Amino acid sequence: MEIVIEATHGLPTTVIDPDGDTILILSNRQYRSLFRCSSAKLVQNCGHFKKKLAQGGQPHTELMRDGTVYLTINEFEVNTIEIILNLIHGRIRNIPRNPRLPLLLDIARFCNYLQCLPTVKPFATSWIEKSKDSVLECTTIKPDTNSWIFISLVFRHQEVFRHTTAVTQQCLDNRMDVMRGHPLVPKDIISK
Repeated sequence: MEIVIEATHGLPTTVIDPDGDTILILSNRQYRSLFRCSSAKLVQNCGHFKKKLAQGGQPHTELMRDGTVYLTINEFEVNTIEIILNLIHGRIRNIPRNPRLPLLLDIARFCNYLQCLPTVKPFATSWIEKSKDSVLECTTIKPDTNSWIFISLVFRHQEVFRHTTAVTQQCLDNRMDVMRGHPLVPKDIISK
């Protein structure tokens, strides 16, 4: 962790909360991005951070340095992280009204990872509703069907989930096991 913290010096920081006590470090192969945010908001809204930060209500001391908590996140897009952090901190002015499918899928992945469904669900429901008619018109498997299964599963949108899984089962002769290799479809769905 020490090496990661040192490598962040001089990098611009996206300020989600100016009074924030946490630096969230997005570190992936292409770039590093920093986000200043509130550990209290992260713990309050995300099961992932509640487990990682809350120990008797205080952040783990090994994550702290100079009064700041440093956390690292890998393999998510900057835009996705910024959207969800803004939602967690109640800053909705810059939230997209109708994200494209790849962004919505990444938001679902990050929401699932952070365990922050109650915070994101009202917006996700609105986003899904805007695309719902075209999804429900589909009667065959399309390249985005698996994405819609995952998105509707994460955001608990029963109508889209039922439709996409029914179409998939029907087109695959009820053989959901052929989806075993798909990383977005949970094993307990495949086995049913």
